[in-house]
Amino acid sequence: MGLTESDSDYDFMSEIKAFDDSKAGVKGLVDLGITKIPRMFIDQQFLLEKKSSVPGDLDVSVPIIDLEGVKEDLTRRAKIIESVRNASENWGFFQVVNHGIPASVLDEMIEGVRRFHEQDTEVKKGFYTRDRPRKVLFLSNFNLYKSQRATWRDTLSCLIAPGPLDPEELPGVCRDIVMDYSKRVIALAFTLFEVLSEALGLNPSRLNDMGCGDGLILLGHYYPKCPEPELTLGTCSHCDTNFMTILLQDQIGGLQVLHESQWVDVPYVPGALVLISNVLSLGFYEMKLHERPSECVNDDEKIHWTGGSKMEVKHISEIHSRVDPSYDRTSALKDFDETKAGVKGLLDGGVTKIPPIFVDQQLILDKRSAKSDSQFSVPVIDLGDVNKDSSSRAEIIDKVRNACEKWGFFQVVNHGIPRNVLDEMIDGIRKFHEQDTERKKEFYTRDLSRKVVYVSNVDLYTSKAANWRDSIFLFMAPRWPTLEELPELMSNDKFKSVNHRVLAKSNGPRISVASFFRTQPQLGDFPDSSRLYGPIKELLSEENRQIYREISARDFLTYKYSKGIDEASSLEHFKL
Repeated sequence: MGLTESDSDYDFMSEIKAFDDSKAGVKGLVDLGITKIPRMFIDQQFLLEKKSSVPGDLDVSVPIIDLEGVKEDLTRRAKIIESVRNASENWGFFQVVNHGIPASVLDEMIEGVRRFHEQDTEVKKGFYTRDRPRKVLFLSNFNLYKSQRATWRDTLSCLIAPGPLDPEELPGVCRDIVMDYSKRVIALAFTLFEVLSEALGLNPSRLNDMGCGDGLILLGHYYPKCPEPELTLGTCSHCDTNFMTILLQDQIGGLQVLHESQWVDVPYVPGALVLISNVLSLGFYEMKLHERPSECVNDDEKIHWTGGSKMEVKHISEIHSRVDPSYDRTSALKDFDETKAGVKGLLDGGVTKIPPIFVDQQLILDKRSAKSDSQFSVPVIDLGDVNKDSSSRAEIIDKVRNACEKWGFFQVVNHGIPRNVLDEMIDGIRKFHEQDTERKKEFYTRDLSRKVVYVSNVDLYTSKAANWRDSIFLFMAPRWPTLEELPELMSNDKFKSVNHRVLAKSNGPRISVASFFRTQPQLGDFPDSSRLYGPIKELLSEENRQIYREISARDFLTYKYSKGIDEASSLEHFKL
């Protein structure tokens, strides 16, 4: 296995430093004629996975999308967008053909990278550095000193944008093709960001306007022949750290993606480019883990187009499917709130269509996929005999337990509160909401330290869609539950805290009274409506809630580089 030292004598860091000081990369080892790989390259995790793996029975076809007509034919464009949406949701990546970059340019780009890596070592050493501010650098393993093992790969890195990059900084053997290919791939990225925007339900220009493609790092990877490919990887499994990766690979292949817990080979398709959508939507689309095994067939080149931005990514606030681009949601929310008349004030004003702030895209999606629920019977528990005897009480307790475990809620009858009290409570709420608006305004506030609060939508400025509801809060006792005291925590997930909602009805009004027994939170416990950076708001919903805190590109990359490149997603660090 290429191990000549005993475990007690082996010095991993010394071997790494000697390798790095040679400035010859992995190809330098191959040029020396080694027949066994140095110990620093042996990937124990890879060996363990190979020993425990079972033959894959996944019959899949890696998605290939034909971009022909994407700009000229609206019908064709719609089909392409749908294909991109499906591939992004189910795979996290896809290959594209007929993308507009000639095969001759692709071939010459591959050859340019080959020429650089196969030129005289002393010439390459002039570019060898770990100084990241350098726009053009040659090195082997970006994370050499942080990873537990090295990978079988050398890299030429070119920071193309934001620029401009002086062409004279590029190696002469590939200068012209790097500049030509970069211009073409930037144009392709602009189109792909448009398609991805539309696939996400956004305005076509949205992602480009956010600067997602303003940064370009071009990486020319070189994977030399490996004498023991069963012991190491060309690139360890990982998720890329940019908005989008466009990958050009040669005919050797070796790229794999993790799909449904199995590693799937990405076949070489002449003229195709691989697109990995990465952290584009922070959870809405998959971030695809991928790796590259070492191949002993031939030397191999791979070119990454790494699209990113140094700008911070802002919330997208427009509801694209319902309003025009000039719509200002924040102003609309403020105008509604300042009326202090609530939803009923809109009705009193004679509205015939609900304002855009109330349009709930998730509800629309739910209705499209809704199934009949006629087979369910909501639990109703009779409390009439709860204090009668131990047998009756035990039976009621059992029903409550079952309802809590399976539903998270239940209705009760014969609970001891007279019917006339219930009716009068409903009528009292009705009287309050239907009295003169000027009288109600005296109670309208968002100061939750007040004991009596009239308001429409407590979370008006933080929710994706406003609810068709006005509320009066009456804080009757000193304490009411904090978010940490949910039933899941108290029962260790045995009891559910049910998600629930109320439909807007064409008949009514509907009246309800909710009594919340919880500790009163301070204002700081509520989300800060002034936050600017984070997941794209239109992509958040009841089914796809925000799982990452707001971050800047600087925060993300600083953490990514501090921990090194490994298969653990850097986004785990930023989860809420």
